[in-house]
Amino acid sequence: MSRGIRVPVGSGAQGTAALRAYCQLDECTVLGHFPAARIWSVGLPLWADCDWRIHLARPRGGSIPKRANVAGHRLDLRTGDVVILDGVRVTSPERTFLDLAATLRLDDLVAAGDSLVSEHGPEFPFWTGWAGSR
Repeated sequence: MSRGIRVPVGSGAQGTAALRAYCQLDECTVLGHFPAARIWSVGLPLWADCDWRIHLARPRGGSIPKRANVAGHRLDLRTGDVVILDGVRVTSPERTFLDLAATLRLDDLVAAGDSLVSEHGPEFPFWTGWAGSR
């Protein structure tokens, strides 16, 4: 729950649909970091996958997003760093990877990058996180 954002109980909103309202509050807020990684199906270590704060970013020079359950960031966003996915402004897979590089340990970052560039059939087990990570 956050000021100005209403989602009807029982709406069943998930994924980008559940986060759309956070990016519609203004014209420059973008979803990034761990939530963006989840949207792009990036494999995250367990400690990061358990961080369910909504990471919102605005371009440098603007204010940092401040809301309940929101981690705010200022980023140098360039052409191609932001894409629209299901009506939500989200950092591109490449930009998301760069943002994760500031947070993840090297071995977790390599695994995240691998999950971005690898393609497997439906029979391949879905990423569940490293049991031994932080």
